[in-house]
Formats: sequence, structure tokens, C-alpha cells
Amino acid sequence: MQRDLQRSLQEAVVPLGEVAERAPEPRGVPSGVEGLDGLFFTARPTSKGPERVPLGGIPEYAVLNLTGISDTGKSLMVEQFALKRASEGHPVAFVTVETPAVFLVAALKGRAQAMGIDYDAVEDRIVIVDAASYHTLREEIPALLDTLAHVIKTYRVCATVVDSVTGLYEAREMMARQVVRALYNFLKKWHQTADGPSGLPEALGPRGALR
Repeated sequence: MQRDLQRSLQEAVVPLGEVAERAPEPRGVPSGVEGLDGLFFTARPTSKGPERVPLGGIPEYAVLNLTGISDTGKSLMVEQFALKRASEGHPVAFVTVETPAVFLVAALKGRAQAMGIDYDAVEDRIVIVDAASYHTLREEIPALLDTLAHVIKTYRVCATVVDSVTGLYEAREMMARQVVRALYNFLKKWHQTADGPSGLPEALGPRGALR
């Protein structure tokens, strides 16, 4: 065990230059939400100073937490994100924490119709993890992450939705930071572009969002 600890500590220390070689280039992932994609940009140097360059979507591999009070459209936004990615040919994992899968299907069908997306063409690209119906997935984060890892590997998922993050620590608010951090680290490790609504922004720190 001591040898494993020493190896882990050695691997945790990396020169900046080595990390930079592995860093992904900034790219945008269309969100499917009108007006949202234009909010993200990077900058490039010019002779006249930095120039803003739109990404055209949420940053690839970003883990976003959408915070706000109830009934402000957070779930609609992540549903549109899932459908947009699926319509472009990308497999999506949809972790439903509050709405059982059979009811989520009806919501996605209606949202696809409103977006002008052929539901039949995308239904096999969205893989549902029904944590609403199976309390072990909702209450035991290791079980949820193991299941999600299986889904990502099996279906080659590149985008994940968790609706909602709040449901993973409901009535256990003291564990909110621990739950959110574990989920965030997992999604980063698996190179997911991810969205997750939350009704308790204070659980995520003063900025109320993870990036």
C-alpha cells in the first residue's frame, strides 16, 4: 500500500509543459438552446490586441451546473442539449433522478417535436439511467458512477445529462459538496461534455457553477 501511495504521489506532480501537451483545443458543442451558444468564446492575440473568437457552443468537456429556482426551464435546457447532441450522431447518457424513465420519454418526444428533430432517428442514441426508479443509484454515488462508466464505455457516450444534481443529495444537504465533487471529477475523467440542473446553488460555492 505504501508503494502504491508513493506512485500516486509521483503521478500527481506533473510539469506544466507536459500537461499542456495533453490539453484539448477549445471547441464549442452546440447546446440546442437558442441564444446560449453565443455566450461562450475564447480569445486570440492580434496586432491590435486580443480578439474575441466565438466557440459556437458550450466548451467541449465542460461540466456545467444550471442553477435556479423551480420552473425556470432548467430541465428543458438539458433535454434540448441531449436531443441536439443525439441529432448530430453523438451518443448521450441521460441520468434521470426525479422523473421515471417512462415519463421522461414522453417529455423528450414532445421536446424533439418542438425542436423539429425526428425522434425516431435519435431514440437509440440516448441511453437512460433511471435513478428515479432505482433508489440505489440515486442514494449510492459509487453505484451510480459505476453504472455510468459502464454506459459510457458500452455506448461510447460523449455527453451526459444529470437531471437533477439536487436529487442526488436531497434531504442530505450536508453531503452536497461531496456528491457534486465526486460527480464532477468522474465526468472530467471520462471526458464528458455535461449539463446538470440544480435547485440549490449554495451547495456549489459562491459562483453556483462548476466549469
